[in-house]
Amino acid sequence: FGEQAKFPLPDLLKLLMVSQLAGDKEAEKMLVTTLDSMAAGDIRDRLDGGFFRYATRPDWSEPHYEKMLEENALLMSVYADAYLLTGIEGYGGVVGDIYRYLTTSLLEPRKGAFGGSQDADAGYYALDAEGRRRVREDGVALLVDYTIYAGSNAVAVSALLRCWQVFGDEEYLEQGVRTLDFIWGEMWTPAGLCHYHDGQPHLPGLLADTAHLLDACLDAY
Repeated sequence: FGEQAKFPLPDLLKLLMVSQLAGDKEAEKMLVTTLDSMAAGDIRDRLDGGFFRYATRPDWSEPHYEKMLEENALLMSVYADAYLLTGIEGYGGVVGDIYRYLTTSLLEPRKGAFGGSQDADAGYYALDAEGRRRVREDGVALLVDYTIYAGSNAVAVSALLRCWQVFGDEEYLEQGVRTLDFIWGEMWTPAGLCHYHDGQPHLPGLLADTAHLLDACLDAY
């Protein structure tokens, strides 16, 4: 989808899976072509894991280097479902890479929940002749926004629980439940679910956050 900048669009990929299940062969071709191209394209970070926000060219090259929690969580569930639907083994590896990125770069370990995004810095992703990131050798890390957004974390919970269902890895289940416990224990107030948490909860009662949390609770149940 798109002739210039290419976004992953996980909701449309899920729609293609529904169409494929209904017997639409063209939808199956579109799904596999898109997932394969994304997995092989520069929009995927093969060293640190995860997907960048979008690619500026239609062949999934020249990415904008920001990474978002919600988009990566949704893509993790898309690739898990596609693995179940198609049997393509490589999709399981993509899921593992996204999980590795979420838990090593975005996870706030003391809270068990995830920060919202990671900064875009093209210089960080420059490679030397041996394929290593030059700035990593100097101990430089990208800035992470560790603000915990309720809706995005709830989406991550649902994705983690889905990956546990598909792959049977208990680590997905444990992390999903731990994140859900934080949302429920620290972000739910008498005024409703708060939008974000940076030591204190803010902006309670937003519909999207509450709906995503409802989904996550149902999935956990």
